[in-house]
Amino acid sequence: TAGVIAETSTYPIDVVRRRLQIQTGKFAASKSLQRIAATARSIALKEGVKGMYSGILPSVIQVLPSAAISYWTYETCKIHLARRFGEEAKEMEMEKEKGKEKEKGKEKEQSKQ
Repeated sequence: TAGVIAETSTYPIDVVRRRLQIQTGKFAASKSLQRIAATARSIALKEGVKGMYSGILPSVIQVLPSAAISYWTYETCKIHLARRFGEEAKEMEMEKEKGKEKEKGKEKEQSKQ
């Protein structure tokens, strides 16, 4: 789904980033944009598309559990917060509605005049 698409589309950038992180010596001190382009070019020429996506399977596999944990956490927090603050939220919503009704009444009175 969306997480897999995002992971697949940005994975080559992560490959380049990881390769740059492990570089040492004279290349590590050169200008960053030139290093990024040179590293990407080197991977593409030496390893092809396969090199740009090496190791993607574990990254894609972790997307589903990660999303599931995020959704579960969100829903659990929402339920607990609704239980804790539900009555207060209902009262605040009722007050907002009363305020809106008063504003509508004032607007009607002003339009009659």
